[in-house]
Amino acid sequence: MKYIFYLAILFFVILLRSNLQAQNYTQTVYGKVIDKANFTALPQASIEILNTTPQLGTTSLPDGSFIIPFVPVGIYSIRVTSIGFATRQVDNIVVSSGKQSYIEIALEEVSTQLNEVVVKSETDKKLPVNSMSIIGARMFSVEETQKFAASIDDPSRMVTSLPGITTTSDGNDISIRGNSANGVLWRLEGIEIPNPNHFANIASSGGAISILNSQLLANSDFLNSAFSAEYGDALSGVFDLRLRKGNYQKREYTAQLGFLGMDASAEGPLHKNYNGSYLINYRYSTLALIQSLGIPLADGIIKFQDLAYNIYLPTKRLGSFTLFGLGGKSSKSEEETLLDFLGSNTVFKLTSVEKSNTAVTGLTHSKIINAKLNIRSVIAISGYQIGNTQKRQDGQEDPRQIENNQYRQSNAALSSTLNIQTGRRHWIKTGISPTLMQYSVLQTRRDSANALTTILDHKGSSALINSFVQWFYNSSYKFSANIGFHIAYFTLNKSKSLEPRAAIRIGLTPNNFMSIGYGLHSQIQPLGTYFYQERGQDNQIQYPNHNLSFTRAHHFVLSEEYDISNFNKIKLEVYYQALFNVPISPDTADKTSILNVVDEYLNQELVSNGLGKNYGIELSEERFLHNNLYYIFSASVYQSKYKAADHIWRNTRFNGNYTFAFTAGKEFTLSGKNNKSTGSVNFRTLYLGGFRTTPIDVEKSETYHFTAEETYRAFEKQLPPYVRVDLKLSYRHNFKNSTLTTSLDIQNVLNKENASGEFYDTFEKKINYTTSNGLIPVLNIKVEF
Repeated sequence: MKYIFYLAILFFVILLRSNLQAQNYTQTVYGKVIDKANFTALPQASIEILNTTPQLGTTSLPDGSFIIPFVPVGIYSIRVTSIGFATRQVDNIVVSSGKQSYIEIALEEVSTQLNEVVVKSETDKKLPVNSMSIIGARMFSVEETQKFAASIDDPSRMVTSLPGITTTSDGNDISIRGNSANGVLWRLEGIEIPNPNHFANIASSGGAISILNSQLLANSDFLNSAFSAEYGDALSGVFDLRLRKGNYQKREYTAQLGFLGMDASAEGPLHKNYNGSYLINYRYSTLALIQSLGIPLADGIIKFQDLAYNIYLPTKRLGSFTLFGLGGKSSKSEEETLLDFLGSNTVFKLTSVEKSNTAVTGLTHSKIINAKLNIRSVIAISGYQIGNTQKRQDGQEDPRQIENNQYRQSNAALSSTLNIQTGRRHWIKTGISPTLMQYSVLQTRRDSANALTTILDHKGSSALINSFVQWFYNSSYKFSANIGFHIAYFTLNKSKSLEPRAAIRIGLTPNNFMSIGYGLHSQIQPLGTYFYQERGQDNQIQYPNHNLSFTRAHHFVLSEEYDISNFNKIKLEVYYQALFNVPISPDTADKTSILNVVDEYLNQELVSNGLGKNYGIELSEERFLHNNLYYIFSASVYQSKYKAADHIWRNTRFNGNYTFAFTAGKEFTLSGKNNKSTGSVNFRTLYLGGFRTTPIDVEKSETYHFTAEETYRAFEKQLPPYVRVDLKLSYRHNFKNSTLTTSLDIQNVLNKENASGEFYDTFEKKINYTTSNGLIPVLNIKVEF
């Protein structure tokens, strides 16, 4: 705790050190106005910055761009109007002296007939970036990933403030409505990418620390149910991420030093009188350095680094290109040594090394062919490697390997989508996305006879082909609909899936909306699962899991949303998910189901005969930042069940039954009307039902000196509730040409060690809990100039 005391002193010293000059600092706001339907530029649109004196504004140029200079630092609303389009108002635009503010605003065309209702100003109320996502989608902004307590600039940690989302470990793995973390899909710039996390987990979508850096992210979407036909290979959720473009007007830099690492980013124009730009960020971990100072952060020596970039290349006739990429390397090494009573000779030494590497690079091309037709294509190459090894040394003997797990995969992927406007309110979107995968998987470990045994050893290639078509209709707030089909084909075993999707949204009043959605969704298994090997009677290697089907699920969702005001809304949602073709053990005495997997392969024979169901009700009230205050209250009550070969419905591992979360924050002006210095206090409280575990057989555990479970009672016992309070303090000071931001983000400020599992303690001869991390402070100092 003394380190937290020192951190608090340092934080408040930085906070109190401010420039006392009375000068008002200004910055430039620039951006682009486009047609929401076809992404074409809208010239002569009127842009006004509200609550400025005198009021500032301008009109957009023929290419839709606009520039408003000399805007005093502060937080503003921007209103955009254009003849024939609904007025749009975007709130909470932060203007700081260290970085110019960019905003892209999409306007929706409306009828100008006299007998139609005049469309009033629409405030940006977290409408999804993908306008065709009618249900189950929420836009999250860069500001939210930076602002929410304990988010640590990580989208996965941020969404745990939403209903039905629970954390499954000390990392950023999440369970959505009782599903395994493996059910989440990551997309970047419209194409599927590998798990974008340091210390990534096998057969999961999470890890310890996100590779994604908020310095590069633009507003993106998170989807949690019945997503539209363009999304495939996901059962529970989708992170649809977009990268922002660098500033094409001037060069800007950001430097940050914190507990997780030091990073630097640069952006700017590629050439004078050209709208092309570059944006690049690099981060290097300082955790190993902090550990060397004697500050206990985690077991073992932790190292990681990552790089990300986005280069925007517009042309006059060929459309726009972007070259993007991200990559991360991480490793953790641990050593456990037992010395003799004199402390001079080694009796036992166990060493383990974990490595995780991820890389993606891609090229996008967007071309507006005409006002009713546009095409967007992405080609990407990606790869990742996850491995861990353990070695044991007894006395003066040479170390011997006791376990080795290695997984490598490289992908070559293409995604191409075509948007066609077939009428004033009708659109058709269609696309195809083939992915070629090459992989190798190896798992060896010592058996009971101390022999090194190979469990998995396979190299190969296959392809996953996804395609879709969907029709979208939008009649302003009154009615919108999305109907389509998704088709998936997996060449490894010739599995295929035809998936209908449909959603409608009805405006009962301008402030009250009802939505209903249905989708059939599917996902291939973690690749290592297909290559579990056995030797047949002829001593030949066989792969009994080779023909596993897609796991599939019907999603049904009904929701009602009411806008209490322009900055406050309440939402009620009911859902039912029916899973089938779930891999389970064919043995009726074995309760194994892939729905309960946390972060590993199932190394046993499986058949696609299992079932699952998740259903519940969710309630949320959200106040978007207004008058410097925001909050989200969310609650859900749910059930998550599965059926194994014995045809009995049981709790899944992730059936916590309920979630409650309250996230809030308040911003303060600390230097009068010039807004030079601002501070904020943000907190989050989580109260989640405990996950399920299988009861321990105490008598057997005592006899054999290891934790033995009563497997016939799979997941009958519920762990205690997961309770956590997070706190974030931040301070921002604007200098003439730079901005200093200091933040102290404390996860689990009450230092409560929540139960994450059970084990039998052979020394104390009783059942004890394994626990999650206690208090974790993250101090950051950032300079933008």
